[in-house]
Amino acid sequence: MHARTQLTEGIGIIVDIGAVGNLAGSSWMSKLVEQSTKAGFTAKREPMRKKLDIQGVGHGTQTCEQVHRVPIAVTNQTTGQTGIAEFQAPVIPNSEVPGLLGLESLKNKKAIVDVDKKLLICPG
Repeated sequence: MHARTQLTEGIGIIVDIGAVGNLAGSSWMSKLVEQSTKAGFTAKREPMRKKLDIQGVGHGTQTCEQVHRVPIAVTNQTTGQTGIAEFQAPVIPNSEVPGLLGLESLKNKKAIVDVDKKLLICPG
């Protein structure tokens, strides 16, 4: 499935309102960190305070022990302006799972999903 979700250019994050929090596989995260580093930004990786056991993505039950914080470029599709944000997610080791933007992050940004115009609006 992941091959069908990839962009032809750049790296995208999938909006997943069925996921409570953000999540990413190690393969996808490595690509994101590489692109962020090439753009002159510094990604951070740190151990999680408490390990996170996950199910429903990837294979069986997996444990996340690291969280990454990666600067990303976000473009306003209305104005064309690009700004820098941070994508923070626990990382699934040895996994191809793409980056998932979960419900908590969307809620914190007061996000609105406009399915007609295919926009994610984050006013907060």
